[in-house]
Amino acid sequence: MRRAAAERKHLPAVLAALGTVLVLLAQTARLEPLTDAVEGGPFRGAALEFPAGWVMTAPFSALADLLTFSGARQAGAWLLWLTGSYWLWRAFRPASSARRAWLGWAAWLAGVLAFLAWALLTPRPIPRIAFADPELAAVDFHSHSSCSHDGRPDFTPDANAAWHVRAGFRAGFLTDHNKEDCARPPRAYGPYAALTGTELSLHGAHVVVLGQRGPIDAARYQRGQAGLESLLAAAGPAHGAVVVLSLPEYWVHHRGELDRLAMLAGPAGIEISNGSPKALEVQDAARPAVLELARRRWLFPACATDNHGWGQASFCWNVMRLPGHATRSPEDLQAAVLSRLRGGGERVRVAERRRVATAPGARVLLDPLLGLWVLLRTLTPVSACAMVAWLWVLCAVWRAAPGARRRTSSTAGLPKSGP
Repeated sequence: MRRAAAERKHLPAVLAALGTVLVLLAQTARLEPLTDAVEGGPFRGAALEFPAGWVMTAPFSALADLLTFSGARQAGAWLLWLTGSYWLWRAFRPASSARRAWLGWAAWLAGVLAFLAWALLTPRPIPRIAFADPELAAVDFHSHSSCSHDGRPDFTPDANAAWHVRAGFRAGFLTDHNKEDCARPPRAYGPYAALTGTELSLHGAHVVVLGQRGPIDAARYQRGQAGLESLLAAAGPAHGAVVVLSLPEYWVHHRGELDRLAMLAGPAGIEISNGSPKALEVQDAARPAVLELARRRWLFPACATDNHGWGQASFCWNVMRLPGHATRSPEDLQAAVLSRLRGGGERVRVAERRRVATAPGARVLLDPLLGLWVLLRTLTPVSACAMVAWLWVLCAVWRAAPGARRRTSSTAGLPKSGP
């Protein structure tokens, strides 16, 4: 019994040592946290800046980012791991009453929920994109506010703009669902410009309309497939807008018709990256075919944060070359962005946070472990040092916990076992 108690006493240090080895090993095979969604490999010309608050809370902030970038099935796997880890932890503790075990289970669940609330709902520190070239800027083509039916109630247009500033965006289109009264003229929020847009729902598809002149009467186009095609054909020429086809709806409901829809006059771009959980899962399988469609029909590839206020860290950024953007008014900046999107050549580059693609079937249960390893490999050296420091702080807290001291003292007077 004394030997088992000693093993339990040293368990926190063993786990902290193993964690330290993993962090240091990951640093020997470090990956850049930003990837090029079109070309693959590290993203050229941009870097992520991690604020001091993020670095100081590295284990928690990094895990919160990882959860934010999980697909729908990956999120389910994470919940299984986070909740099941309590019973794994109980396996290393001495037996106690069933009542204490279930009270501990309730406390653990409360802790998991509190962490998720902090990760997804509070204005916690998040990484921001930065450029060495002053002509480059990050633009969001698709985000929401409380004006949308599924927007977070307190995620007002002002809060939406503040979030974009924290993530490093220079401009973004506010594309609330089917509500022309929420479409507002371009306006400045310090270094950020909120631009005019909307997202229309037609025939199981979502149409992101950027920079439209005046309101679009969506009721005119609620005629099934014919109405959807009419809007896609008319939105650009008739309303002076740039139209982006939004994942995952087209892939789920119109996969067989995507090529035909892309041939119409209206669509200029298609999302290959979208930060919503359902889209993250779809795009893992759809991206090769969507990229091929974009090349064949001359659509620019786009990403969308699709933020409704229910997450914090940005998953992707549209990077555009916009000379003089720092001194442009919001109206001029919107005109420059739309002109660039209508033109030829390299209109948009898509920068993404590195993540593990959703595995098929039951193999998705391994995605959290693979995701943690990729996360460790993308830590900066400073963040890795903070991670190691936290491991040993948590080790000390565990060993100093009242329960651990009681278990040590209760075995102090036991006779030694063996010869």
